[in-house]
Amino acid sequence: MKIILVSLISLLSLSAFAQSLNLKPGLWSIKVYSFKNGQRVDMLEAMNKQLALLPKEQREAMVKAMGTSAVSEQCITKGMLASPDKFSENRNYKDCKMVPGKFTASSYSSTLKCADGKEVYTEISAKGDKSFISTSVIKSDGESQKAEVVGTFSGEKCR
Repeated sequence: MKIILVSLISLLSLSAFAQSLNLKPGLWSIKVYSFKNGQRVDMLEAMNKQLALLPKEQREAMVKAMGTSAVSEQCITKGMLASPDKFSENRNYKDCKMVPGKFTASSYSSTLKCADGKEVYTEISAKGDKSFISTSVIKSDGESQKAEVVGTFSGEKCR
């Protein structure tokens, strides 16, 4: 679940990044990776494999409970690109503060600091206006975890 939090925070950071770098609004394909024993793991693929092992009713209940936690597509609107607050609507970041870092024409960094002691450092790098890579490190309870989010522009229209 910590990795899912990192991925969502990375997407939250994207709004400030996109505002500076003019990423295209529209449908984005999102892949979330964690790192286990130094190996990159596709989180959505790993989660789907685990869900497939569950009985149908339990699987449907898990998917319903997770909501949008496992993101495979993300609609990024002009409003989200214009305001970081719009991007995080309906997400519980009330006890956290985004501290912007440095940004250039091709990169952005930020740190999310939460009242419960969690801290997430995120670096986002543009690969043109149709792709980005975001690397985040979450520190919580004396542990550190790394996640990577890769976004690829899919099209102008969201579904």
